[in-house]
Amino acid sequence: MPYGLSSFNGALSADRWWLTDCRETIGQDLLWRIVSLRDDPRIIIQSDDTLLSVTVMSPLSLNSSCSPYTAPSASCTLGNLASYAVNKKDIRVSIKNIGHGYLRRSASKGSLALRTYNLKDISFSNYTSAYYTGLAVKLGAGVRAFKAYKSAFGHGLRVTSPTVGLVGGWVLGGGRGTSSSLYRLGADNNLEYDVVTTEGRHLVASPSENSELFWAMNGGGGDAYAVVISRTTSAHLGGPVAGVEMTFTNTGDDDAYSAAVKA
Repeated sequence: MPYGLSSFNGALSADRWWLTDCRETIGQDLLWRIVSLRDDPRIIIQSDDTLLSVTVMSPLSLNSSCSPYTAPSASCTLGNLASYAVNKKDIRVSIKNIGHGYLRRSASKGSLALRTYNLKDISFSNYTSAYYTGLAVKLGAGVRAFKAYKSAFGHGLRVTSPTVGLVGGWVLGGGRGTSSSLYRLGADNNLEYDVVTTEGRHLVASPSENSELFWAMNGGGGDAYAVVISRTTSAHLGGPVAGVEMTFTNTGDDDAYSAAVKA
């Protein structure tokens, strides 16, 4: 018997309307974990409760919040067990760190979204390999460029493209910035990716390790090959920057305006 839980796949209560939509999206394959007392008809008898989606062999460490051997009037909560589980493969998945892309591919209709926004670790190192030796920075998948500014400037380094996520679709699609003519594209600076593949394997992809995956991801586009947890990229020292802002209007001499645009 599952320890106070049932693997219930039936109708969801009205106060959980969003779960109904979720179950419809992924083909009725959301298992809603319902706490159950011993006289609850929804309890499923199972000889090995470790086969169920969220129960474990020894529940004592998970608070034992809903024992089937207590009185029916006793309190019963989910405790430290998982609230939901998806028991299905071939589910459409989308991956989103920031959602900056104009085509909004991270908002894929009918998908189960994986949000990497909260992976915000930043660390610096002296990187050594057969293909690069020098300063490097490792960025979590949720780091936005303007959040990396303070850390980078503290090490005398430069960051470009202030509003984008530095580890998502921007770099996987190439990674253009205001200093690309000087430092090359973001993808050109990648040293390695820390990823989880569609088979559930946690890998490091670099020019010397899982190299086919590395080169496929390096400009091949987001949401295509693996879920990126972090990327390690070469770092560049900062320096003076100059810029010019030019504004044109189409009032007055049309020929002059056209010539200015073409220039």
